[in-house]
Amino acid sequence: SSRSRWTASRRAGMPLGPRWLGPELWADRAEIRRALEELPLRSAPGEKPAYHLMNYGHLLNELAERISGRDCGALLREEVASPLGLRDLHLGLPEDAALEARVAWVYCDVVLAPGRAGGLIGVAASDGAAAPAATPPREPPERYRGVPELAREFNWPETHRAVLPAAGGIGTARDLAAVYAVLAL
Repeated sequence: SSRSRWTASRRAGMPLGPRWLGPELWADRAEIRRALEELPLRSAPGEKPAYHLMNYGHLLNELAERISGRDCGALLREEVASPLGLRDLHLGLPEDAALEARVAWVYCDVVLAPGRAGGLIGVAASDGAAAPAATPPREPPERYRGVPELAREFNWPETHRAVLPAAGGIGTARDLAAVYAVLAL
């Protein structure tokens, strides 16, 4: 459908927000659906491209589930990883302490704020409009305040377990290389 094409080409018209859909809710599919339903359009679907940050993955995940009955994590596992014999490629890490212990921590800031992700803060847009302001960082949950690395939401175990097609893939270099080898054929 044209809506699927709009999502795939980042022309869905809903690149931003909502602010309340933070990392503590990324595993809650009902809240993600509610957020997508409530989002105001920034442009008419199909009208113009815009980097959709996390919303791209949420939209893709919703489309995959509605079309196939499986989320993107299940599709990756069943249609890509399993046929290739890959055991260390995940979109939604299983709840397994041994797997979690193998995940490398992120030490740089992952910028999800519109404008900053594209390097646009402080730069005027081509039409002369001011670039959007950066979103201030969130405070980490109390349970993570004692470990500096856990101030970053992409280091949280619950983020690793969430199916986040836009930014949540976890795998070894070997398994990722195997996927790219197939794509290069």
